[in-house]
Amino acid sequence: MNAKENIYAPQRERKGAKKDNGNQNDMQNNPRHAAKEMCTLCMLIFLFFSSFASAFDPIFHIGNDERYINCIAHQENSPLKNKKILFLGSSVTRGATSRGISFADMLARKYGFTMIKDAVDGTTLVEEDSKSYVSRLKNYNQDDHIDLMCVQLSTNDAWRKYPLRGGLEQKSVEGAIKFIAEWGHKVLKCPVVFYTCPFFHNPRYQAMVDLLRGNSISSKITVIDIYHDGRFNGLSAYEFGLNMYDDIHPTLAGYYRMTVIFEEQLLPLLL
Repeated sequence: MNAKENIYAPQRERKGAKKDNGNQNDMQNNPRHAAKEMCTLCMLIFLFFSSFASAFDPIFHIGNDERYINCIAHQENSPLKNKKILFLGSSVTRGATSRGISFADMLARKYGFTMIKDAVDGTTLVEEDSKSYVSRLKNYNQDDHIDLMCVQLSTNDAWRKYPLRGGLEQKSVEGAIKFIAEWGHKVLKCPVVFYTCPFFHNPRYQAMVDLLRGNSISSKITVIDIYHDGRFNGLSAYEFGLNMYDDIHPTLAGYYRMTVIFEEQLLPLLL
């Protein structure tokens, strides 16, 4: 009986009034179990704070894992290695929520061309100050030897409710697009490409996309319409959460997906 009592006594203690002491004895007698519980608790705390932090710092977002950069292999004998591309845009072109890396950086890493990424967060096509697209573009000329210019159709013009048409040149979306296209053709003497951001619910931006695709403008430039591209926008809820930091800005995973579209439509213009 004494042997049985010694064997089962810890179980009676855990079920009895001295529950706390029983747990302490169990942890002391089972250090592996205690360590496992501690690791589980630390992991839960880490996941909580990581999720919380990702809302403020994009570096913690699951879609910004470095594998989306590291998997890009450089082409040693790339036919584009002696080319120079100017990327003109705002936060989407810069990669504001993806470690400062966008599709432009990924393409340059893979194909070895010289990249000029002139991207300033919050700026517009419409000329409003020295940071707008039009103002910055005036800093480039034929001596820069640019082989192609790729321009982001900024969402900021839609948020600030700039007019689509009319008014002074460069003070409307249409006027700014035409000025940028003409500067590319006549001053830089290179092809001009405009690309749209992924779909998001904003009637003004949709109107800008429709304007860009209209015959009066698209006949002079190449349009890469990601806004309507089902390969990027036909995403499940999980895929959207992985590829987009918010409704407008992609993660590294999203930019990696976008590179396929640019490879198909942008790079052939340089070959």
